[in-house]
Formats: sequence, structure tokens, C-alpha cells
Amino acid sequence: MKLWTHSRNLQLPISLPWVVDFVRVDMERLASDSEENKPKQSKALYSMTGNITSDNLSVVSPKKPQEGDSCVGTGRTSLKAEQCGALEGKVSTSPINSSMELANIKKESSRPTIEVNGTSSDEESVTDSEEMVEEKETEQNLTYLKKLSKNTLNNIREKLVEKQLHSSTLPAFNTQRDNFSTENVDIKTSSPFTLLKFFRSVLTVERYDENAEDKLLEEIEERLQSAKVLHTRGHSIRALECCKLARSNMERSKLFRSFFDRLIRKLVIYESDFDNAVPFFEFIDKLNLAEQLEQVNNMKRSRVLTYFKLERMSQEDSKGKDDSGLDRNSSSHTLDLLFPEREKRLHGEMHNVWKYLVECCFITGSCLYKLGSFSDAFEWFQLCHILDESNCKVLCGLSTTLREVAPDRITEALDYLRKAYEFDVSDPEVAQILASFLVDIGVRLKLAGLSKEAISYYQEALSVYPTFSQACYNLGVTFADLGKTDDALRYYTEAVQCNPHHAEAYCNAGVIYKEKGDLMTAIEKYKQSLESNPNFDLARNNLAIAYSDLGTVWKTKGDLSKSVYYYKKSLSLNPCYPDAHYNLGVAYSEARKFDRAVTHYELAIRFNPSHTESLNNLGVLYKEMGNLERAIASYKAALNINPQYFQTHNNLAVVYTIMGACDLAKEHLSMAIALNSSYAEAHNNLGVLLRDEGDIHGAIEHYEQCLRTDPRAEMTAQNRLHALNYADEYDVETIYHEHKKWGDRFLKRIQKEMEDAANSGNEVAKTLSERRVVDSIPRGPNYRLRIGYISPDFFTHSVSYFIEAPLYYHDSENMEIFIYSNVSKPDRKTARFKCFDSVKTHWREIVGESTLVVCQKILQDRIDILIELAGHTAGNRLDVMAAQPAPIQVTWIGYPNTTGLPTVDYRLTDNTVDPENTIQKFTENLWRLPKCFLCYTPSADAPPCSTQIPAVNNGYCITFGSFNVLAKTQANTIALWSKILHLVPKSRLLLKAKPFASSFARRRFEYVFEAVGITPDRLDLLPLLPETRNHLETYSLVDICLDPFPYAGTTTTCEALYMGVPVVSLSAAGQNHAHSVGETLLKSIGHSELVAHSEEEYVDIAVSLASDLDRLKRLRSSLRNDMLSSPLCDGVTFVKELESAYCQMWQAKGGILE
Repeated sequence: MKLWTHSRNLQLPISLPWVVDFVRVDMERLASDSEENKPKQSKALYSMTGNITSDNLSVVSPKKPQEGDSCVGTGRTSLKAEQCGALEGKVSTSPINSSMELANIKKESSRPTIEVNGTSSDEESVTDSEEMVEEKETEQNLTYLKKLSKNTLNNIREKLVEKQLHSSTLPAFNTQRDNFSTENVDIKTSSPFTLLKFFRSVLTVERYDENAEDKLLEEIEERLQSAKVLHTRGHSIRALECCKLARSNMERSKLFRSFFDRLIRKLVIYESDFDNAVPFFEFIDKLNLAEQLEQVNNMKRSRVLTYFKLERMSQEDSKGKDDSGLDRNSSSHTLDLLFPEREKRLHGEMHNVWKYLVECCFITGSCLYKLGSFSDAFEWFQLCHILDESNCKVLCGLSTTLREVAPDRITEALDYLRKAYEFDVSDPEVAQILASFLVDIGVRLKLAGLSKEAISYYQEALSVYPTFSQACYNLGVTFADLGKTDDALRYYTEAVQCNPHHAEAYCNAGVIYKEKGDLMTAIEKYKQSLESNPNFDLARNNLAIAYSDLGTVWKTKGDLSKSVYYYKKSLSLNPCYPDAHYNLGVAYSEARKFDRAVTHYELAIRFNPSHTESLNNLGVLYKEMGNLERAIASYKAALNINPQYFQTHNNLAVVYTIMGACDLAKEHLSMAIALNSSYAEAHNNLGVLLRDEGDIHGAIEHYEQCLRTDPRAEMTAQNRLHALNYADEYDVETIYHEHKKWGDRFLKRIQKEMEDAANSGNEVAKTLSERRVVDSIPRGPNYRLRIGYISPDFFTHSVSYFIEAPLYYHDSENMEIFIYSNVSKPDRKTARFKCFDSVKTHWREIVGESTLVVCQKILQDRIDILIELAGHTAGNRLDVMAAQPAPIQVTWIGYPNTTGLPTVDYRLTDNTVDPENTIQKFTENLWRLPKCFLCYTPSADAPPCSTQIPAVNNGYCITFGSFNVLAKTQANTIALWSKILHLVPKSRLLLKAKPFASSFARRRFEYVFEAVGITPDRLDLLPLLPETRNHLETYSLVDICLDPFPYAGTTTTCEALYMGVPVVSLSAAGQNHAHSVGETLLKSIGHSELVAHSEEEYVDIAVSLASDLDRLKRLRSSLRNDMLSSPLCDGVTFVKELESAYCQMWQAKGGILE
């Protein structure tokens, strides 16, 4: 069995039921005619020549791609940032969008096909006997039609009755389902039946009037001219009315009747596999109604059209001209076949008929397309194509409507356009339509993942229409997706050359340049895109991302002002861009503008409630501001969104560590490490937590693990150095070498940074490359010595109690004092310091500022002697000391060991804690003050001393105590303290430290003391108290304080003495500075009897005091006065000695004094 297929040359699919009905009616009419009334050859009444084309008609074509339209859009990807870091914006391209679905599914039929065989009538001859053959053929056809009227048509009627199909209910082709149905169809409105009614009317005209015919043709021309004007102006309905009136006139025209009579009688079914055409009536005679419907259904499902065509066309060659000399590419090819050249007059008259009919059909199809009646439009275009095969605009209309009616027949639609282009390659409109269609197919292929095939269609489009910017643009998109960015940029460039306003091409080029790291070029491309289309949101958003990235670049370089500028510029383009708000929050945080930072973090969260980075950093900010409850809430909100966010687990642990909730802190730090084993900061923070709990060896282990993960973690390296001072196992020689090794490495890194900055043109770095030396200007009242103090501890901190007197008593006539404050959380003490006369005009904030920026301030202030007060403790600025912005640099107060930096010249100390014969090494030169190297200023909130010792109220049970950090309470200290407790019956030990807020830390210490024979009931473990006054009042519960070793107390010793509590200290003078600080403090207040030089003496002094309650009473009532009258609290004298030391340092370096 073979399916009916369409000819290579045929173009018009017509529904078989419609033709059956048409033939049935006309055969009935013809069967009733007599032999003498057989139709004769029509005579020509008019002689009209000339080819009329549809050039002036408005063609229905695919929507022309506007040069600003785009098939592709690009956008931002998720953006991530390190904790407390700025974001790097990214953007990625989205897939090509298309308004059409790719449909290549072939419908299969389950119904059997019907094989039809037959022969066609002989081909008309163009010889001298043509007229005779024509008349004979006409006579045979009429005879055959009469016979059909009595047999076949009666049979068809019966079939219709059996199927309950009435004359008003005919099978209708449903284009939506691609099938036939027996739905009720309104013959008056259905397009195929309207055309059928028109043909019937034409064929039934019998009378002819020459004047009336002339008038009718004039009216037809007028109606069609009006239809063209209305159609051009967009009045489709009114244009259809004019076409309807024109067709009404055609129905009354004898010429149109003759034309259609010839046309209808020569329609045949054509199968490309057969050599001969099959006459239509013979085909009908072989099929019953059910078989006809079945056959058509099968043909439709397999997307094979059955066409009606002229008999002569079935036997023509595929060449442009056949043997008869007819030009198949001629616009009047159909007319030439119907009316041979020998009928000159009839041929000329029929040319006008053909012209009007083509015009009418084309306008009708175009109007119906605009009105959305695609199926009807397609049928009118098909009829128009039969009449004029070489009309390019008709072919374009067929292609466009076919895509609407049957989207799966895309190849067929493309063939129509290619044929139109072949007919007229010089027509730019056809070329653009074809190129647009090829691009559309390429889009669909790319969506299907067939990028290489899509490229071939895009390139074909460019070969048809070289200046088609959309094809260049889509080629750029496809090559970009394939990773061929250079090719993509080339085609984007061609796209904007073809269309300078192609915003999408500029935008996508910007994306590629951004991915290449060329931010400035990317920004320029985004700007050009917005200039081309100010409403192009994608380009605006990408430009916002680029500006945000540029802000991050400047922030990385240390220029916060420029970074803030570009972040704000980003937000001016996209105020709802959460990542820009986040980055601006980071910049403001580093600039210590916490209120603004909070605002932008909260805006980032508002525009993106899942922005975990903002929630995390908001928690960091609240922690810095001291609002720990809100910090915890922010961290928990971030973890609710992303439980795997290890940075937030780490940060939450930090807050719990501050609060003393060690159990919770350990839990979250362990989770952070479990989520990211290479997360160095979590190991550092776990080390800090273990140090606070007193597990110094565990702390050192985690510090070293952090350094193995991140060797550049300088704060961790310094934490480790600090921890070495607490451990019993490390001797001073080992500790010195560790500090020196760190100092050499750190100095090398800072010098490299300065060298790179100098090579980049940084003037400050160039100045720092030359070592600072003292100048020759004499220092004195006329040119004061400029002293700078740099520290993070100008607030309620241990260091603040020892720096207050120098700041307050400095002689402004001889010394000019500058403060470089790195305080992250200023308080009331900070505010009070700022008001001191000696510093109020020279207070410099340096929090968050880079090494070069701080050095620039110091250089501008022309500092002679720079003193750092933190050593290796938190918040230090040893980076500045390594850069050496001052000719003389000193370390003091905050750290009990060397800095390890050769750029620090002196270390202030005294002869007691560091005698001349000390074995401890320092990279600095020791500068010994005459008395104690410290001057203590008691807290203004200190309560008065109690007049009663606690033992009296405790049943004469002595309470020993220590308020030092637990890291100082190591195994040797615990062993000595337990020995004292054993020797003093019923005595107790009161320890106060932050970790004791945790039950785990309490249990740990109870276990440690229990191991040396001290039961938990003899221990009082208290957490930190929030207020200084409450903290000092706790000393009223202690009879005797025990100083730990090898890292003795300093501030806690002074506090205990000031509150009337004696402190027993074990000295290692000449061996270890940290071990011997207690000795210099006790000696300075005149109580050297409380200093032991051996462990046995340490125990004896403590036990002796515990047994002498009267002595304890005397000490409690006298210690405060002893202290206030001692050099330890004599600020005026101490500052004079300190200033004298500064002057001597200046002279020692070659400076001159007045």
C-alpha cells in the first residue's frame, strides 16, 4: 500500500470532503444539461495585457526581528563572600528564549492506507490539432460526468444518509487536532465552504452582458484598490468586506465563470510515484465515503499533502521551461496552461481576471492572518499560490501561516521561504524574513542542546542577509555557551556594527569582559547597552554588579572611601541589590561606622531574607557593639537558613566563649570543623576557648593545627606565642627563639608588602623604605619631643590602669603626646582619656586601617618615639612597628615577653623584674626605669576596703583566692596551692574566671583538684561579674590571694592589694619576666615579705599568714594606703622618670636636647 504524496511542484492542499461536495453539486448541474448546451470556448471581450504582481500589497510575514529585541538574556549568579568580607559579583548567561516550541514529533496512524490506481487523460497538445483535441476532451468529460451523476453521486448520497450527514452538516477539517470530524459547520462562515459557494455561483452564470461585464470589472478593481488601502492601514475587517464585495462582483462576471470552468475541469489528484496523473473523478469513483475520509486522515497524520493541480503540470520537467515552451517561473504560468497562446484575445482578457483573483485571494489571506484566523488564511494563500506560483510574498505568507497552523511542519515552511528567496534573491524583505526564520530554527536547536547545528542555521541566515544583527548576536551567544569567548566577542562586535543600538550584544560582551577580569571594559559595555536601551534592566543590574565588584577591588587595596563610592554607585542603579548593601555594610563595619553597617545589612536581609552572609555579619557587628543577645539571634537566624554555614557556627561559638558558655561554644566549633576540616579560624578559636578553660596544651595543639592549615594566620601565630608563656614545660630560651623566628618571618613579609607598594608608586611606602633616624633639631620647649602611643586597650582593660597616669601627667610643655587608638569598643574610660589635656588635640582613630594608612598618619605627625602597648595580645599593631614609621620604637606594659621584632628598639622594664644579670633574652634593648616599670591608677568605681577579714565571718576558716585567668593556673601552680590547702585545715580556695559560667569548666577544675586531694566542697568557683565595682567587692570574700606562676598576675595583684588583700608571689627574678612581676609590685609598695624565692618559701608565707589573723587585719586596713603612697601609684614622679627615659633614648640615638 502506498500513501498519496505531494508533488515536488505542487503547493495547494485542499480538503477532499470539500471537493467531493463541490463536484457533487456541479455534476448534478452538468448531468441535467443537454448535448447541444455543452460549454463552448469562451470568446474574448476585452484585450488587457501586462503582468500584475502583488508588490503593492501588504505581505503577511513572520514578525521582523527588531534590532533591539533579544533571544538571550544574561544575569547575576549567586554571590558568596567570606565571613566579614566583600562580595565579588558574578553573572552568568541564561539560555536562548524563543516564542516557538520545537516540534519534530511525527504523528503515526493506526488506520490502513488505501492504494489507488488510475490513469490520467492525455496531455494537451500545442500542435495545430490542439483545438480538435480540446473539443473532443470536453465532450468526453461531459459524458463521463453525466454517467457519474446517476451512479456515483447516488451512492454518495446514500452513504451520507447512512452516516447521518445532511447537506448542512459536512465533514470539516479541524486544524487544531489535525484530523477530520463530523462537527456541525456553518457553511455561511466556514472559509472552505464560503469559497465553494463562490465557485458554485461562478459556474452557474449563464447569461452574459458586455456592458455589465465592463462595469463589473471596474467595480472589482475599485473594491480591490480600497481593500489594499484599508489593509495597509490596518483595517483588516473593512478590507475583508471590500474583498467580499469584489468576490460578489466576480460571481456575476462571465469572464470569471470561464476562467473557473477551465480551472475546475482540469483539477486532478497527483502522486509523485506515478508517471501519469489520476483524474479526480476516476479517483472518486473508486472510493466510498469512509475510504475517502480514512485516506485523508492517513495522509494528514504523516504530514503528506494531497494536492489538486493542472493535468499539464503533472507531466512537466523540473526545468524552468518544458517542451511546450511554457515558462514555469512566470507569474502567469497557471493562465498559460489554461488558455494556450493561440487564443490570443481570450488569453489577454483572462490575464486581468487572473490578476484580480490573485489580488483578492492574497488580501483576504493577509487580513485573516492579522485577525488570527490562521487556518482560513492558509487556504486563501494556497489558492493564491496555485494561481501565481512565483509570487514571493505569497510564499512568505504560506510559510508564516503554516507555522501557525501546523508548527511541526517547520521544514515545509522553510522550503516556502527558500523558494521565495530563489525566485528573487534581490528582495531584501524576503531575505530578512528567511534569515529571521533560520535564526528562529537555530534558537530552537540550541534549546534542544544542538549548538553546532544551530550555528549552521545562524551562518546560513548571515549568508542570506549579511547585515542581520540578530544572527550575529545569537552566534555570539552560542559560541559563549561553548566557551569560545573570543569568537563570541567577534560576533557581538559584528552585531553592534550591523545595529549600533543592539543593547543585548553590548550587555553580553560586557559579561565576557567581566569574566575575563577586565572590569573597566565590562562597565563601558554595560553603559553602551544602557545608552542603546535605557530601560534594559539586565544591563542595569549587570552594571550594578560590576560597580560592586569594582568597590571590592578598591577595598582589597585598602581604599575604603573609593570602595564605598562604588558600592553606592551600584545601589544607585539597583537600590534592591542585596549584595551591594552587604558589601557596603562590610565597608562601613571596617570603617567602624556600625550604625550605617547595621542599616545596610538589614536592607540586604530585607531584599533577600535568605542572605545568610548579612545575617552572619550582622551578628559579628552586634558582638562588636556588645549586644550579645542580638548577635546570637542573628547567628541563629543564619543557621536556620543554612545549617551548613560553618562560619556562623564559628562566630556563634565566639559569643558563647565571651559569655563563658564553654559547652555551647565547643559544640559549635566542633560543628564548624566537622563541616570544613580546613577551616583554620575554627581551630584558632577552639584554641582560645581551651586556653580560657586552662587547657593550655590543648590550646597550643589547635593553634598549630590552624597554622598548618593557614600558615599566614598571623593572629594565630601570636596566640601561640602568648600561650607559651603560660606553659610549665617551655623554658625562656625556647620561648625566645619562637618569638624571634616569628619576628624575622613577619618583618620579611611586611617589608615585601612595603616594597611592592613602593614599586606601585605609593609615596608612603617609598618613604618607609628609608630607615627612620633622629634629626639634628634640638628637642625642648621650643621644639617638643613628639611621643606616640599605639594600643587597642584605651578602654576598661588591664593596660588602661597603667597607661592612665602617663597620659594624664605628661608635661605638655616638653612633650607632645599623640594617641593612635585601635579600640574596637570604646567606653567611658575611652571618652575620659580623650579629654586629657595632653592628648585631646592629637587623638587618632586607626581601627580597621591598613598598615600604610596608619604609617602615613604617624609620618605626618612626625613622631619621634613610638610606644606600642599590646605586644602579642589581641588588637596589636605590630605590623606598624615592623614598618618602622618612627626613628625610635618602644614596647611596654601589655606583654611580658619580647616582640621578636628587630625594628623595636627598647623594652621598658626595671631592675627588679629584669636585673642586669637576667638570663632571659629579648630582641629589644632593655631600658630600666629607676623604680617600678608600672604605675597603677585604681578604678574610680572601687568600693572602700572592708574592715573585717572574711575568716571571722566564716568560723575562722581561711579563704585563699585567685582572680587570674585559668590559663595561668597550670599543674605546678595547682600542686602548690593544694599543698597549702592541706596545711591549713578547713581552708577554702575561691577562684573567679569567665569559664566558670560553664558547668563543664567547673567540673574539670573540681576533677583536677580532686586528683591532688582537694574535695570539691573546698572550692568556690565563680564566673566573671559584669561591673568593675562588683568584681572588686568580691575581694571581700578572700583573706589571702595566691599569685600563679610561671605567669604571675599584674592587674589582679594590684586590685587585690588596693582592696586590702595580701598577695603571696613566687619570684624568678633574673630568669623570667612574667614570673617576677609580682615581686616588683610588692617591693614598690614596701611589702617584699610577701615575695617568695622558692616553692617552700611560697608555702610557708601563705601558711604563716593564714595562722596570723591579727596580721591579716592589719594588712587589710593598711594596704590601700601603703599602695597609694608608694611609687606604684605616684603618677607625677613616675611620668617625670618616664619622660626622662624618653629624652635619654633620643640622645642615645644621636638626638639633641636643648
